[in-house]
Amino acid sequence: MLPPDAVIEEPAPVEIEVQGPRRSRARHLRWLVLLVPVALLVWWLGQDQSGTILGSHRSWGEIGVLENQSGGPVVVGLDSETALVLAKTGDGGGVAKTQSLVEGGQAVEMAAGTRVRVLESTGRGRVVKVRILAGPWESRKVWVPTRWVR
Repeated sequence: MLPPDAVIEEPAPVEIEVQGPRRSRARHLRWLVLLVPVALLVWWLGQDQSGTILGSHRSWGEIGVLENQSGGPVVVGLDSETALVLAKTGDGGGVAKTQSLVEGGQAVEMAAGTRVRVLESTGRGRVVKVRILAGPWESRKVWVPTRWVR
C-alpha cells in the first residue's frame, strides 16, 4: 500500500507515428525488372529502322527479280564491298567503273529478270546477299544493291 501523502504522477503520453504499409525493396525491384525491358522495346521501336532488314523493302527468304532502271544487264558483286561500290555508282552511271569490276573478277553481269532469293542484308540496308535461282549462275550467292531487287 501507498502512504496517504504519496502523489501519483501520470506518465506523459507517448506519441506514436502511424505509417502506412512499408513497401519492401524487393517490390520496387520487381517493378523495375518489368519496366526496363518495356522501356527498351519502346525505345527500339521508335528508332529509324530504314537501315535494317526490318526497315528495308526486302526481307529474308523473299523471292524477287534483278532489275535496274536502264533495263540492261544487272551487274552484281561477288562480295559486299563490291556491291556497295555498285550501289554508289547508281543505275546506268559509272559504266566504266562497273566494267572494270567485271573485268577484275569482282562482279558479274546477270540478265535482267533473273530470279533471286534474299538471304542477308548489310551496309545499312543498301545491299543484300541473294542466291541466284535460275540461269547459268544458279545456286551462286552474290551481293546486289537492294533497290535492284524487285
